[in-house]
Amino acid sequence: MLCRIIHDKTKTKMDLSIIILVIALMAIVISPFLLHYMSQKKKEAGILNEFMNFTKRENATISQKELWRQNYVIGIDEQSKKLYYYKKYKDKEERVSIFLSEVDHCRIDAVSRNARTKGGSITGVEKLDLVFTFTKPDKNEKTLQFYDSSEFLGLDNERVIIEKWFAIIKSNLMS
Repeated sequence: MLCRIIHDKTKTKMDLSIIILVIALMAIVISPFLLHYMSQKKKEAGILNEFMNFTKRENATISQKELWRQNYVIGIDEQSKKLYYYKKYKDKEERVSIFLSEVDHCRIDAVSRNARTKGGSITGVEKLDLVFTFTKPDKNEKTLQFYDSSEFLGLDNERVIIEKWFAIIKSNLMS
């Protein structure tokens, strides 16, 4: 019976040691992912805050907005029919506001490149932009960048985002 008690205490200590070891290993494995996620959320909050400060200075009431790549934000004030775009990449910032009443039309500009492979060829997107042409002929076109392969390795969700915003802008141009 005494052997059984000693065996149970030893087993309990070993079980506790294994549990502590497993928890420590899980923390070591999970912590880089958690820190990366928290860093991304902090960066997203920062760029959204910059965008909202920009639109607040313009006295805008943003009815729809979208953030992507932690570098780009687009939004619209549907009451004043004004589009807002904000891009921050490395040390460069771009702030654009466009009165949709001054826009004649908008188009998606996709620049692609073909590359030869052993099995044939593959087409890769180099740039995705929204291009605005204005009603006044003396006003130059304005391009809003949604994707540039020189800044990012591959497309993420930009194709869906640009088509969504093209439809939003087009519907606001018609009304």
